[in-house]
Amino acid sequence: MVANFVYDDVAGPLSLLVIDTGRLVSALCVEDLDGIGITFPHIYGPLNLDAVVEVRRYERAADGRWPEVAAEVVS
Repeated sequence: MVANFVYDDVAGPLSLLVIDTGRLVSALCVEDLDGIGITFPHIYGPLNLDAVVEVRRYERAADGRWPEVAAEVVS
């Protein structure tokens, strides 16, 4: 949802960062900022690079929209 709103004008692929939240040095908060019942994670402060465990290519679907991405637990 956010990608289709914020990055609608981006032609090329984006990158998805897989983050090990246990390695974060900054605060991670899951918030419903608009009060509509949809929560999003926010990192308050710098993202330390050792918390990034993978970078994935993120491309538009066949219908031209950015596909939904669900959070996942990576071990």
